[in-house]
Amino acid sequence: MQDSSSRQNNSLSRRRHRYLVLEYMRRNEQATPSQVSSDLDISLPTVTRVLADLVDEEFIEYVGRETTSVGRPASVVRFRSEEHAIVSLYAHMSGIYGMVTDLSGRIVEEINAPTVGKGSENTAKLLQVTQTLLSNARSYAKTIRGISVAVQSMVRRPSGTVVLTGASLDWRSHELGTIMQEAFEEPTLVESDHVLGVLGEWTYGRFPHVDILVRLSIGPGTSAGLMINGNIYRGSTDAAGELKWFADNPRLGGPNLPLLGDMNSLRFGEGLPQKAFAALEDANTRYVAGEVGLEDFEYGLAREDGFDIVRELFHYATAAAASSSALLNPSAIILSGQITRGGSLVVDILNDRLGGDVFVTPKIALSKLGLKAVMLGGVKAVLDSTTLQPPIPTEQGGVPTFSAAANAW
Repeated sequence: MQDSSSRQNNSLSRRRHRYLVLEYMRRNEQATPSQVSSDLDISLPTVTRVLADLVDEEFIEYVGRETTSVGRPASVVRFRSEEHAIVSLYAHMSGIYGMVTDLSGRIVEEINAPTVGKGSENTAKLLQVTQTLLSNARSYAKTIRGISVAVQSMVRRPSGTVVLTGASLDWRSHELGTIMQEAFEEPTLVESDHVLGVLGEWTYGRFPHVDILVRLSIGPGTSAGLMINGNIYRGSTDAAGELKWFADNPRLGGPNLPLLGDMNSLRFGEGLPQKAFAALEDANTRYVAGEVGLEDFEYGLAREDGFDIVRELFHYATAAAASSSALLNPSAIILSGQITRGGSLVVDILNDRLGGDVFVTPKIALSKLGLKAVMLGGVKAVLDSTTLQPPIPTEQGGVPTFSAAANAW
């Protein structure tokens, strides 16, 4: 007779194999069982058993046989991503964004609605956008797997309580998770935007599935989403990555940046002033990588009048990037938010300033997904949390978190 420890290990092993096979099919969309077995280093009988379960649940289907020059033709399985839908939303200071995707992250529909500056009305608008997307999704998807809501705020788990947003959303200690669960039958998760943003970048962005990824979002405020060995890192109280609390605070070692605004406006206002962007864009028209030396460009920038605010912006960004690089030694940093308006100039300056001052300079690139990274991260989170049944927990600082990668075990 198996003891409880053996049964638990067997259960974890089965869920691990299920996750690995499902994630493999999501990435590859079509394969033979033997290919899955070989690539994942899982026995063929185990893969066959998992595939049978996924067929029963209508995640995959057998679509014929692969013609080969020798031996018996192999069966081919296909990921049925288009038959399932996920509704993802993002409550951002500039608006409420929503979209419907299939399980592979292909966008089927998008909706944008402006915020109104009053918390109760923004809640009503979020519910309305969600209902519209659900109703439309039911017309072309066989199954709606769930709903994700990202909020530009810290979010307490597992309740989905929004801690504090900017004035345009006007939510404070807002029980959004409870509200969503009571309004809709579908499984719902509410998360911070920097958590889902890095998951979206890790899954669909420029550096998919790297071992350590930082998504650095600058303006308004600064936050860093952290993926370590395929897991979202949250810290002991879900506050990991909240760089905004010191990047602009001289008392905590941050630079004094008066032109960018006080700490309150940097965190919750319009973010970095428009005149900084105007100056940065004007400077950027005279900087082309490979044509003008970066050292000469920075020398000119330092001497020209009117660019003090641009220099503060780069100090602010450098402090955030250097902190992330020195502490985490990431493989890559994805830049998102308002800072991306600086284009290649921002990437080149950060590479130049970090080079030699951190042990190894990570790859640095602008996000190609923008705000969609947050909603696509919601797609991955819902897929994981609703198909593992229940999701596999991993311990991060004492806080259970859903697994996000095949190498999470």
